[in-house]
Amino acid sequence: PVIGPIVAMHHFGWAVTLVWILIGNVFIGAVHDYLALMVSVRNRGSSIADIAEKTMGIRAKSVFSIFLVLAMLLVIAVFGVVAAKTLIAQPQMVLPTFAIIPISIALGWFIYYKNTDLAVSSIIAVAGVILSIYFGFQFPVELPESGIIGFSPLMFWFVILMIYAAVASVLPVNILLQPRDYLSTYILFGSMALAVLALLWIHPELHTPAYRGGFSEEQGPVWPMLFVLVACGAVSGFHSLVAGGTTSKQLSVESQGRPIAYGGMLTEGVVAVVTVLLVSGGLYWVAPASGGIDMNTLGFRETLQSGGWILAYGNGFGNLVHQMLPFLSFTFASMIAVLALNTFVLTTLDSAVRITRFIVQESVGEKIVLFKNKYVCTILVVFFSYLIGATDGWQKIWPIFGATNQLIAAVALFVIATWLMAM
Repeated sequence: PVIGPIVAMHHFGWAVTLVWILIGNVFIGAVHDYLALMVSVRNRGSSIADIAEKTMGIRAKSVFSIFLVLAMLLVIAVFGVVAAKTLIAQPQMVLPTFAIIPISIALGWFIYYKNTDLAVSSIIAVAGVILSIYFGFQFPVELPESGIIGFSPLMFWFVILMIYAAVASVLPVNILLQPRDYLSTYILFGSMALAVLALLWIHPELHTPAYRGGFSEEQGPVWPMLFVLVACGAVSGFHSLVAGGTTSKQLSVESQGRPIAYGGMLTEGVVAVVTVLLVSGGLYWVAPASGGIDMNTLGFRETLQSGGWILAYGNGFGNLVHQMLPFLSFTFASMIAVLALNTFVLTTLDSAVRITRFIVQESVGEKIVLFKNKYVCTILVVFFSYLIGATDGWQKIWPIFGATNQLIAAVALFVIATWLMAM
């Protein structure tokens, strides 16, 4: 919900981007997420591909599964490369990014196996995360440009992240996934609270054009490219995969589904809206007449060219938060924003590996016994994702990811509608 709105706003303007986020999120995205979750719950936690087989036949499941696996391999590769690039661009994030892993494991152990009070455990764990951010800022981890053990800095971090994703995806969810996601919400809500307060306090002018026209030379016409670019900020097919493969198996009662799925997607829409306001208000489209602004740091288009979408988000956040709280340096405030984003990139990374493994096991495991083994499937998923990321092949096919995401959502809604009609 962060990168997509920034890309869409850059090509078509902030007003049309906001309109689609609000309409798409409430009337399509949240409905899609809730129905995908509840249909999976009513089918004993089955994936959307399994439900497609029950409602539309084995051939539909096979085609859908192949499509999903190819799309997910691309997601894993790209998110791994993106996370690796942020660790290089902001070496202050290395320590807090990886420190949250042992902190989460310890939190899960104390809660699930020692029955420690949740509030006390949470306070200690959050304090640990805050300390890791401080020490990360004080002791940045920069790799030599010549590389390490035969890998370039980018490939070294990429390999480390692939190994992490493989290990995390085969662990029981209560060991790492649940406590880490729980801690990640504090980082997200903490950064979002700072962002909202900064917007209310500074009340910045939106510098990005409200509407840049109905056609972008780089992306094409606003219809349908606006929907493709915004993607997760309004509708995300990826959520239907998470709902069926992971979330549905963690509900205690069905009534938890509405706040988790529908409410969760509405929250994602809020993040998308705040992102649009942060970047449009925190960065400049053109240099102000008064001068005194470093456009290489605070220029929207200049930042995109030098550091990409994640840096644009971090700099917009850092500029406004620093204005509100001058004792927080621009660099430190930017690091908080990028850390929040990177934390959820990692969450997506290992969840995507886990979901892809489920799909492979369900689709091929019945015919080839070897593919029932979760370790074999995980190694294959990570290996092919590594090949895509390491060879830069993803850069040629990444533009279709947004379209793929929307197609998954469309197919999921079609499967859900078919299941409802068959009831």
